[in-house]
Amino acid sequence: MVTQEQLKEKIIAGLGLEDIGIDEIEDDMPLFGDDGLGLDSVDAIELTLIIEKEFGVKIKDFELIGIPYAVVIGNDINQGKVELITRDGLIKEELTTETLLETILEKLI
Repeated sequence: MVTQEQLKEKIIAGLGLEDIGIDEIEDDMPLFGDDGLGLDSVDAIELTLIIEKEFGVKIKDFELIGIPYAVVIGNDINQGKVELITRDGLIKEELTTETLLETILEKLI
């Protein structure tokens, strides 16, 4: 099991944040934006690669950059089915292609 301190050490070393100490990174601190570490999109890519390499965890791009919904088109598209994933909670819904647009609009409005 990876500790929070180990993860923070990897972030600091991997992104070249040597001027930041482990104790300065709060456990619930946002990584992006002015309220947190202030990482940018290039840092996000590097951080993804670090986590995947060091810890064997796969991060989907939409989870990393904060896109609220993702539509997964797989083999079931031949039967008119897709999967809608809500980023908050990673809730998965199987939808038909006919109801997809309406469902997304309802969630956004």
